Amino acid sequence: MSRLRNWTHMCGMGLLMCNDCDYYERVEEDKTIPNSDKPKTKIKKVILAREIRIALTLIKRLDNNDEKDKILRQLSEWVKIRLTRQSFTKTDFLILWEGFFNFMWIKSNTILIQKKLAKLFSKGMHCLETRKTIILYISCALQILAVKWSNINHRKQDSFDMLAGMIIHQTFVVCKNQSWNMKWVTKFAKMFTQLFLHKKNEEFTMYMAEKYVLESAKICGRNGNLPDDVIRKLFTPFIECIKRKEELNKRTKKKLKMMKNRITLRSTRYNELVHV
Repeated sequence: MSRLRNWTHMCGMGLLMCNDCDYYERVEEDKTIPNSDKPKTKIKKVILAREIRIALTLIKRLDNNDEKDKILRQLSEWVKIRLTRQSFTKTDFLILWEGFFNFMWIKSNTILIQKKLAKLFSKGMHCLETRKTIILYISCALQILAVKWSNINHRKQDSFDMLAGMIIHQTFVVCKNQSWNMKWVTKFAKMFTQLFLHKKNEEFTMYMAEKYVLESAKICGRNGNLPDDVIRKLFTPFIECIKRKEELNKRTKKKLKMMKNRITLRSTRYNELVHV
């Protein structure tokens, strides 16, 4: 009983179950079994995975829309409490977004529920207190989207577009709530620039760049008094993305030209040898 690896947290119900003998132990919130190896971290990760899965599964099974809305409200409160009271790591946020993403596209069968879930989790960043944690939350969301991008089919594309747009939009809302402080705007712009300049998954980065510039245009249109330096900084990630694409096109054209010259040279030499 002194090692946490022999215990399993039971769906956020404040219980630990022994894997060897089915013995149950009551555990209070934020407390763990004594003498365990880093128990808080281990329990927290299991809580995240189990609690979100059971809440989302309930939404799937319920037929009554009022009951589904009730569970959604409870899930919303759960997200707010977890994000407000706990210190999250990158692994925690990846677990959170992985579980949410899998349910939203694998088990959720209505666009209305998907829209509510997308809105709930994209707004989760407002529950976080520090800029560093908010950026980590958004970065993990974008990382999961990038991983899942290749498996999105045309039936799921609309929901994927909706979620991607909401994440970007809420990022701008955070900047707005910070009175467009240049430190916040610069950090977020840097985060998206790094995403758009990523060498892997070129198709996904261009897709997100297009979504980004659309949301940027919307937020600038709704806030006519934005300073010029803020507007320039907001559009910097997209501009850098276009520059990189132009550079890649130039390199591609240069390589094609070199290949064409080599083929022409070899063809000329071949003809000379044939006519000798």
